[in-house]
Amino acid sequence: MPSVLLVDDDEDTRALLAIALAKRGFEVAQARSVADAVERFRAWPTDVLVIDLGLPDGHGADVLRLLGSGAPPAIALTGRDPEPGPFRAHLVKPVTVAALADALRKLLQTLD
Repeated sequence: MPSVLLVDDDEDTRALLAIALAKRGFEVAQARSVADAVERFRAWPTDVLVIDLGLPDGHGADVLRLLGSGAPPAIALTGRDPEPGPFRAHLVKPVTVAALADALRKLLQTLD
């Protein structure tokens, strides 16, 4: 079962996406900030990160920077136009669960 760390400061969005992704066969952990994401990933490394770019304690790319070379591939969630950065894909909010699950599956296929 592929594992995902979902990082978003909006609790409702996080919970909804986590439940929906779990129903689609993903094992999901959640984090609410840059610091929380780094801590959770170090405790439970996942295959992929899904990160909101606007977090209360920094930019979503900060998670990848802090994890360094051990960071898995990541998908960015953004409320505005995608920006260049270390992400393999960008999804503009509001994102559908189907679009997110599809992006995760495509990304995971590239890792095989």
